[in-house]
Amino acid sequence: MKICKKIVFSSFLACACAALQQADDETVDNSSNGGAEKEASKEKGPASAVLAPIGDSLAYGMVEFIPEEGQVRIAVEIYGLEQGSYNYHVLTLDDCAQIDTYEHNDNDPSDNSIPRTELPIQRDLGTIEAEDNGIAEVAFVDDHLSMEDLNSIIGRALAVFSGDQDADAVRGPHQMGPAACGVITRY
Repeated sequence: MKICKKIVFSSFLACACAALQQADDETVDNSSNGGAEKEASKEKGPASAVLAPIGDSLAYGMVEFIPEEGQVRIAVEIYGLEQGSYNYHVLTLDDCAQIDTYEHNDNDPSDNSIPRTELPIQRDLGTIEAEDNGIAEVAFVDDHLSMEDLNSIIGRALAVFSGDQDADAVRGPHQMGPAACGVITRY
């Protein structure tokens, strides 16, 4: 079963990479006016994060961000999850290379007994529920996300954190490790 999931993930990732490469190829030539128009359109258009598994996780998927009249429509599709709750965040990081060194931690900040590495969160996108088939899907509109200014989510890492919401006392409640990560890019 794991081999089958890895083959499906590899196919998904190959298709996603090919689509991103094609989008990049279309905007490479900016010497003509048409190229400048395509580049300008890309700067204001939709974006996505292709999620790849972290560590032993089998989670993969895509999160799309579509600007709409001062708001951002977000569509989330994640596969290969164990049933349960997952938090997902836009981070201040610009890649996923070090994401496995962080732990999500919603503990009481006054509790100094639990060591933690602070997670650099730019925007908390909430919680998503994975069904028993390993799929988590949700779509919603966020009127606080920015895709244009200094607080833009473009180029930021998006990470999905898994774990038991009722973790034991040693780790503390709501402390979770990363399951998947991807960088938000325009397409």
